[in-house]
Amino acid sequence: MADFNAKHTSWGCSRSETRDNFNLPNACSTHEIDSQVSNLTKDILHSHACSSKPFNKPEQPFDQGELKQLFKDRNKARKIWQTSRHPQHKTDLNRIQNIIKRKVNEYRQQVWEDNLTSLNTEDNSLCGAAKAFRRKAARFRPCRYCS
Repeated sequence: MADFNAKHTSWGCSRSETRDNFNLPNACSTHEIDSQVSNLTKDILHSHACSSKPFNKPEQPFDQGELKQLFKDRNKARKIWQTSRHPQHKTDLNRIQNIIKRKVNEYRQQVWEDNLTSLNTEDNSLCGAAKAFRRKAARFRPCRYCS
C-alpha cells in the first residue's frame, strides 16, 4: 500500500521519500486506460471495505407500535383520572406509566449493550469510551445572581 502523504517528485515536491514506492502507470491505448481505472477503482473499494466498520442496525427490543399504543393508553388514562379523580383510575394510570418506564429502560439498556459490544480497539472507539469514563464531570459554579 502506498503512503500518499509522503513526499515525491511525481507530485511536484523537490525531494522524494523512500517509503512511498509510487510508479506512474504508462498507458498506450484506451483498453489499458480502462483496465488501470478499473484496477484503481477496485483497490479503492477494497481499501474502503477493509477500513470501514460495518454498520449493523440493532433490532428494537420493543415494537414501536406497542410503545405508541402504550402512550395513547397512558394519555387516555390520565385524562380519565383528571376528570374523575377516582383511585382506581389513578391505579390504572400508574400501572401504564410503570410499564412504559420498564419498556424504555429495557430499550436504553439494549442500546447501551449494543454500544459496548460495538467498541473496537482498531478504530480507537474503545480508547475513546475509556477516556470519557476517566474524565471527571465538569463542575459548574453556582450563579451569584440567582439568590
